[in-house]
Amino acid sequence: MDSDEPDRGRRFAKRLGEALLECLFETEELFPYALLLLFLGFGFYLVAGMAYHLMFDPNAMDVASRLDLLSIAPDKWTPRS
Repeated sequence: MDSDEPDRGRRFAKRLGEALLECLFETEELFPYALLLLFLGFGFYLVAGMAYHLMFDPNAMDVASRLDLLSIAPDKWTPRS
């Protein structure tokens, strides 16, 4: 195994990213679609992360405690004495 293989991989990824960005900025009509795709991908990432933690939380005892995480009750977020 070549010792500079990780360097070569990083250089390739950097060149590929630069080429994709250059291509995107040269064709200005694709830019809004790229932003929309980025926005939707980030939204999917957030929803999938929430669903994963909701369903696979090791500290949750049952479904009720998992659903309690989604509670918007004011008493849960602002302690009253």
